[in-house]
Amino acid sequence: MTAQFVPTAVLRAARENAGLTQSSLAPRLNVTPSVVSRMEKDELTDRAVAWRYLDAVSSSDSEAIKEFYDRPWMASERPSFLHPDKDILWLIERHMQALDAFESKADFDTILAKPVQALRSRLVDTAHYLLRTDHTVAWVGQIGLGKTTALSHATGLTQASERGRESIFPTGSGRTTLCEVMIKTAPAFGLSVECVPPDEVRALVADLVHGLAKREAGVTTEVDRVLRAMAGIHRETVVENGKKRLVDPIRRMLDNGDTPEEIVNRLVAAMNLEARVGNTMILSENKAQGLDWLSTNVTKINSGQHPDFGMASRITVLLPSKVLRKSPYDISVLDTKGIEGTTQRPDLRLLIDEKSTLTVLCSRFNDAPGEKAIALLKEIQDTRSDAVERGRICVVVLPWLDEAM
Repeated sequence: MTAQFVPTAVLRAARENAGLTQSSLAPRLNVTPSVVSRMEKDELTDRAVAWRYLDAVSSSDSEAIKEFYDRPWMASERPSFLHPDKDILWLIERHMQALDAFESKADFDTILAKPVQALRSRLVDTAHYLLRTDHTVAWVGQIGLGKTTALSHATGLTQASERGRESIFPTGSGRTTLCEVMIKTAPAFGLSVECVPPDEVRALVADLVHGLAKREAGVTTEVDRVLRAMAGIHRETVVENGKKRLVDPIRRMLDNGDTPEEIVNRLVAAMNLEARVGNTMILSENKAQGLDWLSTNVTKINSGQHPDFGMASRITVLLPSKVLRKSPYDISVLDTKGIEGTTQRPDLRLLIDEKSTLTVLCSRFNDAPGEKAIALLKEIQDTRSDAVERGRICVVVLPWLDEAM
């Protein structure tokens, strides 16, 4: 059936593409600009009003929009005229209508019912997939591989520095991303942070201290770095007999006879977790240096140096759409936590199996496609996932320094 309502966003786009303002369109409609403004705030516009609006705009877009909403869409959901895959979805709709007509014929042989239904199901699944415009590009790779730098350049999330264009996110030696970072479009610059619960932070501090007591690694290097930053307990360089050596204050406390539990209490108290309850930060899009603001705060939160936030388990970076590279789709970019050890991680498996996610496996140049990428691809093959078959996996080789040469 033909559409009885038209999304107002489609009408507004037609006006803007024709170079008309609300004020210049109003006389053509014999109304005031305020009437046009109020109308464009509604989500949907009645067909009769929409046609009058489009006739007043009088552009090639106007005629195309009317033709699109006149189409008899019956077997599947009609997309917006602004949908990037509207033509493919219309082709699917026509084929589904043809199937319905074929099946309703008086001489239809029921022996064909099952294959017809199977074909219809495939068309329905494809239509449902294409209707979605939200997709994620997930970057996966080993710690220190350079994937954060690569994804920053791929999305344009870089800023000028003395060494050229650099990622707005913490990269380089000693600046490994602690948790996964999701980049999404939003009306303004902002950060949304999910933090590790205080009791789990305390457990990690206990693992750190007890590990040092046993002279072994109780936590990963990244977690060790963040816990020390939150507590303000850093290793110190001292000079003795003209030689420099690194002194660990926690190790010193243990050597002085303090019990691990006493040290844990001291470190947790120094963290002031009661005050670290922040979860969002918003900056006006109109404010200058938005990327600098993001870079500074992501770095502080990632390293445990921001007094308002605890240990981050996930950081969502919000960016005005004009900042990310232009796309007709709603693209999110995910910088996954670097692989350290096994590739058999539930979070990676969920990404690989998600139909709307493209997983980018990063590898070094000198051993491409890399041990971790090969392990993940083998797991995908062994579990009979359709990720490779459907083109949801790709491998990106990242040359470092002069490796390519």
